Formats: sequence, structure tokens, C-alpha cells
Amino acid sequence: MIVLSPNAYVALGGFVVVGIGICVLYPLTLSAAARIGDRPASQNVAATTLVFQLVNLGAPALIGAVAQGLGVRTAFALLIPVLVLTFAMAGRLRPRQA
Repeated sequence: MIVLSPNAYVALGGFVVVGIGICVLYPLTLSAAARIGDRPASQNVAATTLVFQLVNLGAPALIGAVAQGLGVRTAFALLIPVLVLTFAMAGRLRPRQA
């Protein structure tokens, strides 16, 4: 919606949808990290939190730099592969069968 918006109102709607998606992403990711059985849950959650913090520090600067050089639409279009990867990795959120 943000990348292909014909006007500002549609773009604002796109930002609302992005916000709704992000607000549920973090708790679901931490829950999935805690359920992965390769290490103790606390280590998986700590590693996931570290990655989230690094992304939270770096992403705004990167998106801003791309937007300044190539435009806002291009900056958000570059996030589409991350969205596709998120859908591809969503299978990790499914509960295991006992």
C-alpha cells in the first residue's frame, strides 16, 4: 500500500497496516524463540532480543538514507523481500505435535 499508493491517504492506511503487523510480530517472535529446542529458552530469547535491538537501531538510519537518495517509495519497496522472508519463516510459529 505504501509503495503503490496513489495519494497520501492510502499511504497513511499502509502505515497503519504496518504498525498493526509489527505490534504482534515481536511477541510472536519471542514465543517462537523460546520454543526452539536447540538451546535453553532464555538463550534463544536473549539472542532474538539482541537482533531486534540492533535492527531497531540501524533500520531507521538505513531506510532514511535510501529514502533521501532514491525516494520514500523505493526505501519501502526494499523492505518487501524482508516481508517475504517473514512469511517464509512463519512456519516456526506453529506448535509442535506431542
